[in-house]
Amino acid sequence: MAKAYQRRQPDFVTDQEQRLLEIEDMRLVVKFGDKRRYSDQEREAIHQELVAAGLDDVRDLDAIEAVFRELNAADEVAAARRYFSG
Repeated sequence: MAKAYQRRQPDFVTDQEQRLLEIEDMRLVVKFGDKRRYSDQEREAIHQELVAAGLDDVRDLDAIEAVFRELNAADEVAAARRYFSG
């Protein structure tokens, strides 16, 4: 069974860091459902999506959010197709 943990928030985060955490959390919810905790593999999958999009070291939050919006939309369409087709 995968080790699940809850990400520990530092005592202080910048607005940019907080926005990135929120964007990542939104993607986790869409991809894996709303949970209290996500496994290491689920968090790694989200990171790999950023790497695949070439945004792993980029601090352009608008670009990261745009990629995740596209991925979220694609996942929601796929889920709707599965729901209505079977």
